[in-house]
Amino acid sequence: MARRSNRNQIEDRMVRNLDALARYEEFRETIAPALQKDLAAGLSAEAIVKKYQAIIAARMVTAALLEPDHARAATVGDKVLDRALGKAVQKQEIEGRFSNMSDEELQATLASALGASINDENTSH
Repeated sequence: MARRSNRNQIEDRMVRNLDALARYEEFRETIAPALQKDLAAGLSAEAIVKKYQAIIAARMVTAALLEPDHARAATVGDKVLDRALGKAVQKQEIEGRFSNMSDEELQATLASALGASINDENTSH
């Protein structure tokens, strides 16, 4: 039985290597020439990244979905989602000395603070 398992592992590696070779061939025949044209045309790094961002995202998603190690797949998936959707933000309600002030009191406090910082800048010059 161990012999069959070893044979399956070898076959799996061969299939993955053939898939990688096919992806490289596709890259070499399609994407690499397009990148060369973009570079020759003087596209900036930012313009190139914007142009190919869908392909980059697709490759990252593919890597996350095909990763056999679940922890690594989760890490890659998190990175993909952070880049596509932005990092998750936890909102918090913060109460402090300003929470019970009226709008007029808040404006006066802000104006006072801004006036003090402007005066500080003027006296330091």
